[in-house]
Amino acid sequence: MLIRVRPIIDAIYRLDYTDAESLSQQLIQDFPQHPAGYVYRLRVYWSEELSKARLLSAERVVGMDLFSDAPRFKTPVTPEISQRFRRGAEEAIEKTRVWSIQHPNDPDAQFLLGSAYAFKSGYEFSIERSRLRASEDAGKTFDVLRDLVRRYPDLVDARVITGAFSIIADSLDLKTRWLAWLLGYRGNLDSGRRDMELGSENGFLENDDARTLLAIVYTRQRKYDQAMLKLSELHARYPENYLVHLDMAALEMLSGRPDHALNTYRQILTNDYPKLERAAVLSRLGVASRMAGDFAESERRLREATTTSAISAVSLAIARLELGKTLDLQGERGAAVEQYRRVLQAQDLLGLHQDAERWIRKPFDRAAMRQDNAAGGVITLGLTPANQ
Repeated sequence: MLIRVRPIIDAIYRLDYTDAESLSQQLIQDFPQHPAGYVYRLRVYWSEELSKARLLSAERVVGMDLFSDAPRFKTPVTPEISQRFRRGAEEAIEKTRVWSIQHPNDPDAQFLLGSAYAFKSGYEFSIERSRLRASEDAGKTFDVLRDLVRRYPDLVDARVITGAFSIIADSLDLKTRWLAWLLGYRGNLDSGRRDMELGSENGFLENDDARTLLAIVYTRQRKYDQAMLKLSELHARYPENYLVHLDMAALEMLSGRPDHALNTYRQILTNDYPKLERAAVLSRLGVASRMAGDFAESERRLREATTTSAISAVSLAIARLELGKTLDLQGERGAAVEQYRRVLQAQDLLGLHQDAERWIRKPFDRAAMRQDNAAGGVITLGLTPANQ
């Protein structure tokens, strides 16, 4: 049955959530009592929202500080999306419980139950930012899959999930880590990384997730070449996935290679991804040019972003904020303040108003530029402001 799940994973990594949901719905229709379709429909719902957060993080150049005790990065979610996820989670877990009782010797049933709890916990942690609920469901994931791995140590996909939660538990602040300990699961970065490496090579369903998590871990450890290798593998498998391409450019920024990042952003523009807003890439190209010391090119790219047709309100506000910073560096204080004031007229998201007000009070200068975040996106998930 799980062979029918692989095309859903492929569609998710192609960022084709319509196809991914359709495939999961077809699986439900063909096998209404089997939990696989319900569980991976839940994965589709989570992945779709996570991709929106990843893109905003990359465009805003704000790290996905999910492990922070006072996170700045939080994306809005409509009540309809939250309700859809909750209904899907309840149905997936109930279907999996019933199937597990009816088929007690089926390891796939236990894997699916652990996966359902994992996807629910992942959504609660990364989208809702509810650490208590996420920790409780992570504990259930660990209980189910740890037992499965003990009985079937060759189930690499299950080890990827337990390894991921082990890495996350090792990355939490002390307060939340104590909660994880009380719920019965411990963090261990090294053992989790070993399971990820095994999964990236031999996993059937979780190999791409393992590559993504390894890129995050290696970035956190400043092993940039190894992180780039994992991202390059994903990019080769899914050339449609512009988020991976953006992460590759972000990694080049973090590793102190802005010239390489500029080339990558230009490649992204040339690729002209149909689902990627052109203004978002132009803004990143403008920021990278500024960090490379080319203020004139930075201004040109950011102005181009602000005049792009069909630009979203959020992308326009981000481009204006970054344009103001570049203008400040060029000594054009009046023009910079004008851009900041226009940001204040837009929706406040991810601290846009806070930054605009800050640079109205005091010009953005070279000292501020040295302290500015080099990149956003999923690879920043394990980074603190100090090591960005």
